[in-house]
Amino acid sequence: MEKKTIGKFISVLRRANGMTQRELAEKLFVSDKTVSRWECDECAPDLSLIPAIAEIFGITADELLRGEKNNTAGEADTVKQKAKSDKQFKTMLYNRFVKYKNLTMISVGLIALALISAMIFNLGFLRGMVGFCVASVFLAASVICQICFASSAHLPVDYDENYCESIRAANSAIVQKALYVGLGACVMFAFVLPIAFVGNAYAGLTFDSWLIMGVIYALISLIASHITYVFVVRKTLIKKEILCCSDIEKERHNYQKRLLIKFLALSVSIAILLFAAIICLDSINVAAVAFKSEFTDADNWQELKKFMREGKAYVASESGFFVDVYEEPVLGENGKENYSIGYLYDKYGNESVSFECHSGFYSRIEYLEFNEDGSPKKIAVYTSKAIADAHRIVTVAETAIGVLLVLNLIVFSFAYIIKMKGREGNNCKSGFLKAH
Repeated sequence: MEKKTIGKFISVLRRANGMTQRELAEKLFVSDKTVSRWECDECAPDLSLIPAIAEIFGITADELLRGEKNNTAGEADTVKQKAKSDKQFKTMLYNRFVKYKNLTMISVGLIALALISAMIFNLGFLRGMVGFCVASVFLAASVICQICFASSAHLPVDYDENYCESIRAANSAIVQKALYVGLGACVMFAFVLPIAFVGNAYAGLTFDSWLIMGVIYALISLIASHITYVFVVRKTLIKKEILCCSDIEKERHNYQKRLLIKFLALSVSIAILLFAAIICLDSINVAAVAFKSEFTDADNWQELKKFMREGKAYVASESGFFVDVYEEPVLGENGKENYSIGYLYDKYGNESVSFECHSGFYSRIEYLEFNEDGSPKKIAVYTSKAIADAHRIVTVAETAIGVLLVLNLIVFSFAYIIKMKGREGNNCKSGFLKAH
């Protein structure tokens, strides 16, 4: 067996016995920093501790001072013990991670309870705000539990200097798992948000409205969270050495950032154009897209009078939509047909022409031209049905643009995911070919 210094010999014996620096320090009533200094040969143990150290490792004080065992078979035994201790330490790290994953199911269960409680209060009791508040409490509890579980499973990097890389990898896996659970809580919060702040906050939303709005809010939350993670959170965690990152992972992260910037630029550009279209639709005068009937003063406005008197009446139903009335004109209290008297005015505001029309038939009259004497020459009539149809057209157009906005997010999200998966697949294939 090769002769070693006392510090190196203690390091070999400790690892061969599956002990950490902290455990050895506790047996000798010293600090783990002191044991670390021994093993780095910065100082030697006090002579009073030599017998105790030799007894712990089952050797003589003379063997400890000489830095080698007397028997020639000791080196092979030491190598076997080291391999055994390495396996035991990795098993310990694995068991801690498994325990953490099992505890994580509590956080996942709280997220599920948040959804269930929101559904019960919103759909069952028609109390949307109450459901949102209860769900928020469950989600906050989920995040707090996850922080506690991750903290208890986290090992300090200096727990054992011989296993620093393994400890960093284990801690990194725990942090990644915790981030996934936190992301789930954020997405669920966004999903239940509409029942409190969209529509009737007191009574909540119907299931179909909640599902549509919730999915949209959740999708936006998922995208925003991923962008924040890629550009801010991950960089901060790596800088503080909370996440470990190999050269291959760094290359992947850089590619991911470049790809995300490209897709964001395209998606945001399209979204800006669609928002501009919505603003234009809101600013449009509905009459500008409504069908209008034009009349001139030929035959003393006979065509106009016939159109206004014989035209269908349109009344508003309880649902707010305009419906046709084909039956006979409604009679007034005096038994006569329920007509209203309307007037055309000249450009000076004087009554020029009178006509009869069904109540509620026309919405507005627009003067297009005047004669030299100021009397109206040409007018346009917008009926109630024409105005209602124009409203429907604008509403459908705005809805279609809203759907395009959502599809814009979905399409670019899927394209981004497919591109990233293709990149990872190519890397794996390249690595396989190199290995063979």
